Amino acid sequence: MFERELNLLKRDHEHGCFEYPDSSMGFCQVARAHFEAVKREAKYGIYVVRRQLTGEVLYVGKAGMIRQDGQFKKQDIPGRLTNVKGKRTANEWSAALLNECGALTIEYVFLEAHPQSPALAEAMLLQAYLNEHGELPPRNKSL
Repeated sequence: MFERELNLLKRDHEHGCFEYPDSSMGFCQVARAHFEAVKREAKYGIYVVRRQLTGEVLYVGKAGMIRQDGQFKKQDIPGRLTNVKGKRTANEWSAALLNECGALTIEYVFLEAHPQSPALAEAMLLQAYLNEHGELPPRNKSL
């Protein structure tokens, strides 16, 4: 269910991925370098953090809250990935996840406000995951 929903999004929208294989470079540095090379102005959408070795979904997130006037607020996928997670920096959060799970793959799908908002896409992915596994992805439970 989850993979089917994600593949439908990928089929209809621009998408990509990058790896975070070790903590020798900070996660924020790796993420920023990747997205600097992505030639696209609007970078709003959803992202999935996976365990690289098994493909296990660890976290599903969104970037791009929509204002009442239908426009996106400022934080895009690169901004969301490199922002504070709870009380930890993105580098701390990602390094802890890397130490626990091994190398990570971060997939993302760029969305427009119309026809499908990032919030709706994230909710659909989380619901599909919940239906399939009976629980949310491990890192969606708490930060």
